[in-house]
Amino acid sequence: MTAPLSASTPPRPLAIITGASEGLGRELAELYACDGHDLLLVARRGELLREVARDIAARHGVGVEAVVADLATRAGCDAVVAAAEPSRARLIALVNNAGVGALGHFDTLPWERE
Repeated sequence: MTAPLSASTPPRPLAIITGASEGLGRELAELYACDGHDLLLVARRGELLREVARDIAARHGVGVEAVVADLATRAGCDAVVAAAEPSRARLIALVNNAGVGALGHFDTLPWERE
């Protein structure tokens, strides 16, 4: 985490947010940080994710850890679990925002694409 807790500070709740490098995921990270949560942010694009993590930590004074991972792979999921394990007692939220979608009417989109 970029802003570790001091020994005299009660531990803050922790939220994991996937797809946090931009858009809705980033905005949700901002909301959780405003409410005083430490964050474990996950996305595939490392440099952008690390920039978001630094920015949120600096502006809100919360701990933020960036985990670069592709959640479409077992290795990516395992990386998130490993990063969360030391803080699991504080974990109160998982926002599964990562994903890719296709534009169009659901009933006309190819199943393989979805």
